[in-house]
Amino acid sequence: MTIRCDLAVDMAEGLDDKKGFLCNVIYGKYNVKREDITVTPANSEIKSGVARGRYVTVIRGNAEKRSEEEKRYFIKVLAKAISDVLSSSLTVKPFSVLVIGLGNGYMTADALGKKVCEKIICTRSISDENSPFTSVCSFAASVAGITGIDSFEVVNGLKDQVKPDAVICVDSLSAFRTDRIGRAFQVSNAGIRAGGGSGKPSRYVIDESSIGVPVISVGVPFVVSARKMLKDVYGEELSYDPIFPEDDMFVTPRDVDGILKECSEVIATAVNLALNPEIGLEQTISMTS
Repeated sequence: MTIRCDLAVDMAEGLDDKKGFLCNVIYGKYNVKREDITVTPANSEIKSGVARGRYVTVIRGNAEKRSEEEKRYFIKVLAKAISDVLSSSLTVKPFSVLVIGLGNGYMTADALGKKVCEKIICTRSISDENSPFTSVCSFAASVAGITGIDSFEVVNGLKDQVKPDAVICVDSLSAFRTDRIGRAFQVSNAGIRAGGGSGKPSRYVIDESSIGVPVISVGVPFVVSARKMLKDVYGEELSYDPIFPEDDMFVTPRDVDGILKECSEVIATAVNLALNPEIGLEQTISMTS
């Protein structure tokens, strides 16, 4: 079984040959780090398991805020990452955006998409050609196990009705390292496959080629692979039941509720700020908290 995760920085870290990976690292205040990775040729995609595209990962110094100033700084850095990836994928202005929350809202570690959607400032009902605001609407899609409808079908159907210029998908991710949980925020234009990191992915990738408009994914890890953790500790793969070699468990911290609250506030505020900077940071925070 190939152990994989959703973070491009983690997948790239384990590669001996990083040819085809263009990487730029910037360090900011409060121990914030921004890693900008672009996966270029098709052979790099096949070898690494990371889809071609741009991945901007903003890594926070701590999973919880250390001060209001630190939190505001990180929100601005994440908003800039979202704006950078979005503007590099869109050529039209003004543009409209559909924000989709993926994942199971009844499971804390998978409820990020739903929690973020609850805090998105939706301006579609008041936006017109004379409005200073970007037209934004949001919807929490849930999972096929609950609704019987694949996330791709929800996104594609809404796209046909709403006709946005871009889609932002928010979802909980999986990582290789526990220190990524609640700290490594990934923004990508490579699209997203719901459930991809868990080993039980959706049949469809939600990306520009499949739904016809640019797709930006935003997420942060809440779980890590137990098999990967044990491999790191013991230095080798442990034996597993040969009948079910694909079995794995995903573990999450016991304070996941607090991490979810903080991450959903940070992502929602950053998305709102990136899409409608005219509202201003302070007003955006007050409308999101």
